[in-house]
Amino acid sequence: PPSAGEGGVRAALTGGRAWCISARAARDPRVLQAAWEYLVFRCSEEAQRIITEVYVKGGYPHLIRPQMLKKFGFTEEYEDYEPTFRRAMEEAPKYGRIQPHDPYYQHVEGHELAVPIDTILYEGGQYKDPAKVIQTSMNEVNAKLYRVVPPEVERRRNLLGTIIFLLVAPLVVYGFVWAMREQSEVHVGALQKKASQVVGSGARRRVTTMLAWSMMLPALLTVLLWQYVPLIRGTLMAFYDYKIYGNSQFIGLANFIEVMTSPDFWNSVRATVLYVGLNLAIGFVAPIFLALLLHEVPRGKILFRVIFYLPAVTTGLVIMFLWKMFYDPTPYGFLNRIMMPILHALGVVSPEVKYIDWLHTPGLAMLCVVIPGVWAGAGPGSLIYLAALKTVPEDLYEAIAVDGGNFWHKIWYIMFPSLKPLIMINFIGAFIGSFHAMQNVFVMTGGGPANSTMVLGIHIWTNAFLYLRFGYATAMAWVLGSVLIGFTILQLRILKRVEFRAAHAVEG
Repeated sequence: PPSAGEGGVRAALTGGRAWCISARAARDPRVLQAAWEYLVFRCSEEAQRIITEVYVKGGYPHLIRPQMLKKFGFTEEYEDYEPTFRRAMEEAPKYGRIQPHDPYYQHVEGHELAVPIDTILYEGGQYKDPAKVIQTSMNEVNAKLYRVVPPEVERRRNLLGTIIFLLVAPLVVYGFVWAMREQSEVHVGALQKKASQVVGSGARRRVTTMLAWSMMLPALLTVLLWQYVPLIRGTLMAFYDYKIYGNSQFIGLANFIEVMTSPDFWNSVRATVLYVGLNLAIGFVAPIFLALLLHEVPRGKILFRVIFYLPAVTTGLVIMFLWKMFYDPTPYGFLNRIMMPILHALGVVSPEVKYIDWLHTPGLAMLCVVIPGVWAGAGPGSLIYLAALKTVPEDLYEAIAVDGGNFWHKIWYIMFPSLKPLIMINFIGAFIGSFHAMQNVFVMTGGGPANSTMVLGIHIWTNAFLYLRFGYATAMAWVLGSVLIGFTILQLRILKRVEFRAAHAVEG
């Protein structure tokens, strides 16, 4: 039986079922009466006896509860039940509690309940009182799903959220307007330069301009329809308590205030910053060093490039599932077989520890999510740097060799300055792309354990498509987008200073 709680009460969650009559049956009294009579019979003892006999004669007595077998005289089949399982089945109705009828209970059981369980199991050393963990989780669920918040806490959150929004919103608007103006100036300048090169009369120029606009119009309409229209609708959605079935209510800044004061949101920000930091520290640097090494390989360059590029042939989803098998939390897992002897020899892990649950250890989970992406992306990512290194004249390498420079001098004084503009541009793209990452984390951990890998992408998806809180999720998406506007401005500034020109390969 389950362990007794306070007052010696024993209880365990059990699934339940209920028979009901469709509302359509109420339109015809005869159908309604027939349905009612069937349900009365279906729930009777005679129906239970018939069902039991059919299953026993069909060779499936194990699909019938043991108490039903005993009740209707199938003693032999009853005795064949495994004793422990039979006892559990007989005692379950005594302590079982049917799950409550609640629109959010599925979310609580499927997602929210895992958070305190993971916290207690995998971070137990930090919490001496598991009851406190459960109480904290209950308060968070009540506030998030049922909007049960103490009045003084709600007033404090509203004041804080309003102040933050009023401070941040003008900066975001200014940054967006500035970015659009800078981009427009770049495009207008380029168009004017091209227009000045058009030779011919004014009529010919007008024809050329009309032809150019006619070619661009389908693309412009497509971008407008599939990007800007949803963007505008999404902006409006952030100010509503949006309902799919209608009756959406305008709630002003409530969604933004809740975002700014939500502990779950700031936990997701922390997880996202950690993911971005690890991804840039490992995933962005790895292709650069790999390109430098491949450039210096004296023989077999093509072979090594093919070997490192092969992971790119496989889809990212397959790679994630492959590495999830490598992280198998058993002594027979691929990674445990390789790493445990090494960790035991170094004294990092006690000999009594036979395996590591890589994806369910909060301190390791995020690193384990990043590594597969680095493994798969380092090879393809190095190709663009290899192409850039091919444009460096051999005279520079010969000059530094004559001056007594070694391999590291060659990297620091020749290769790195040559790659610097490309590295800066790729860094901005990798930085912004890391903030949008979701697929890898979703497949590997789903945001767990204990929300330690709950990046903003998964948090937004969970609130939008699991809890159907589209307004709140849209507000979070806008907050994330606003943060990235600053890096977009930085990218535009860098691109304005970069001069692109045709490069000629240098034979090496």
